[in-house]
Amino acid sequence: MGAALPGTTCVTRGFEVDGSTLSITCIPSPGPAGETALLVLLAARQVLQEARAFERKVDATIQEIETTSEYAKKLAAYEFFSAFFDHYLPKRFLWHYIWKQGYEFKLTEQQMIDCNPVIAPMRCVALRTALEQLQAAGKPDTVPLDLVCPAGAWTNGTLGQFTVLMHGTLDYRSITDWVFAGKMSFVDTWDFDPKDFETGGRSVMGEVKTRFANYTLPGDGFKITSAETEFTYVATGDELQQGHLRRTVEWKGGLPKQELDKVSQADVRVTTD
Repeated sequence: MGAALPGTTCVTRGFEVDGSTLSITCIPSPGPAGETALLVLLAARQVLQEARAFERKVDATIQEIETTSEYAKKLAAYEFFSAFFDHYLPKRFLWHYIWKQGYEFKLTEQQMIDCNPVIAPMRCVALRTALEQLQAAGKPDTVPLDLVCPAGAWTNGTLGQFTVLMHGTLDYRSITDWVFAGKMSFVDTWDFDPKDFETGGRSVMGEVKTRFANYTLPGDGFKITSAETEFTYVATGDELQQGHLRRTVEWKGGLPKQELDKVSQADVRVTTD
């Protein structure tokens, strides 16, 4: 009356034991040998069940340790990078980048304002082209315009270089007397994409910080959209001159102001001291 081998079936005085599961398939015949075999079988099954329960507990513990380790890694990264900023919005974006797995982020109107955007419609080739065409036509007109304009944010760590979608009406009377008004929204992808130092549009320090985060910060880039808000841009008489490419729109956000991160603040102090 030997022990059952894994994967085999043995018959012991009237009952069968499946060696792979140690399950009883019939009742043993009466007698001391049958009762002893049954007790041995029940004990073996109990040991096996406890071993399997322990294995599941070990697997769960390993998974918990791995998860905790990843959590700790992300938390440490967030604490390190967020320490560079005093402003709440870069911290919010960092948290979203690390934890939200690339989900879209929609700015409220207040968050749009807090980015301190520089929105200069005359940087849009389509607007300058429309003005030149209306000037050539030589008569007043009102035309709808949908523009995709480049813009920049003066709150470090927020949008950087981004896109403004402008939907409005150009009320043209002359090249020195016109109004472009409507609604606008922001679009961007928030990530740490390295760019060329000379042609990428970032400062040298900005590119260095971007590349450092790209190589060390865990997370996923995400799309940024925003609420729509009203804007107005009124001609001052020389919009087609180069100097007006930076004049910003009138909107609830008013004029932008610089919000520097701590590294940039230190750089300014070193430069001006």
